[in-house]
This record gives sequence, C-alpha cells and structure tokens, in this order.
Amino acid sequence: NGSGNYTATAGPSGIVDGIYDVKVTVQDLSGNLSLKTGELKAQSAILQIKNFALSQGQISPNGDFNRDESIISFEITKAALMTLQVLDATDSIVRTLWQDTVVNSPSPAAAYSFTWNGTRDGDTLVVDGTYKIKLSAQDPLLNDVVSAQSNIGVDLTRPAAPKMTTADDTTLKSPTASSVTGVAEGGNAVKLSVNGTLLTTTVTADPLTGLFTFTN
Repeated sequence: NGSGNYTATAGPSGIVDGIYDVKVTVQDLSGNLSLKTGELKAQSAILQIKNFALSQGQISPNGDFNRDESIISFEITKAALMTLQVLDATDSIVRTLWQDTVVNSPSPAAAYSFTWNGTRDGDTLVVDGTYKIKLSAQDPLLNDVVSAQSNIGVDLTRPAAPKMTTADDTTLKSPTASSVTGVAEGGNAVKLSVNGTLLTTTVTADPLTGLFTFTN
C-alpha cells in the first residue's frame, strides 16, 4: 500500500506443521531487486503435558502388596517423542520407562499411564532415597520440548518395633483397657491387637516424639 506495508498469506489452509524457509523478493519500477529471507513456523496445536500425577509419592517395594509401586499418569495434547525416566539425586538415569526413538513414529496425543516398582534398568531394587520421575515430550516437526516431573520416595527399611510404655501391661489382657501408650518411629502408623484381635483403629506416632496412645 502507500505506506510500504504489505500482507501475504503463507500457504494454503491446512499446511502441515513444521518449520519453513520464507523468501520475499521486492522489485521497484526501475527493475531493482531486493531479497529477504526468514523462517516460518506452522503450528496447528500446542504441545502440552496435562494432569501429570503419581498415584503414590512414597513406595516401599518389599513385596507385601502395600505401596509396592506407583502409577504415573499424564496426557499429551499433540503427537510427540516421549521420554519417561527415573532419575536419582544426581540426575543420573536409574530407569527408562518409555522412550520414543524413531522421529517419524511419535506417540499420539492421548492419556498414558506407566508403573514404577522401585527397580533399576535390569530389575534390581534401588536403595532408599528420593528419586525424580521426569517426562519430556518433543514435537518432532517443530522441535519444541515440554517437560514435567515429580519426586518420589523409596523406603525399604522396616521401622523399629514399637515399645509399650503403659505402666501395667496386664491391662492388655482385657479389651476393656482404658488406654495403651508407647513409642514408635515418628510418623509411622501403629495398630493394637490382643491375641490376634484388632482392638481399635490405627493411630499415627507423633512425628517428633514418636509417642502414641490408644484409647478404648
């Protein structure tokens, strides 16, 4: 137009996502030419990771069927090359749960779930500690990368046996005992039973002192 501005439409509707080279040539009335090149990114959808979550933030994979594993669930909004790994405190790879290796064969946009049972590549158990579950997703056409991560604790060490501090342990012989006190590892769940009979609900030992009390 008169101000020197111009508008051009790049490609037909439905152009495939990708990065394209753009060349603009200008010629004046005297036949002089000027050339400018640039880059155009066509993007029909934005790659995102949604609802990344762990079913358990702490596991104890000791085969007792109680918190032996954690399920990692998430959704990607666009086909992508996914890598899902478990990393240790130094960010070294402990286990690769999933990795797309073929560029022209990405994982489709969908909801996914994977399970980690506390093992390394090679199926040996990791040691106690805090680990990181990390997901990376790369757009194979645009090279955009998004990621999500969450920490998970592994505890294979059994807690020390709780100690009764009730003054007269003969009260335990009767389910009518008014209260039972003791000390256990702080923050642990404690159950009370007499002759195999569970007498009350589970209580939690004080995180700092380890004290617990059952009241009948």
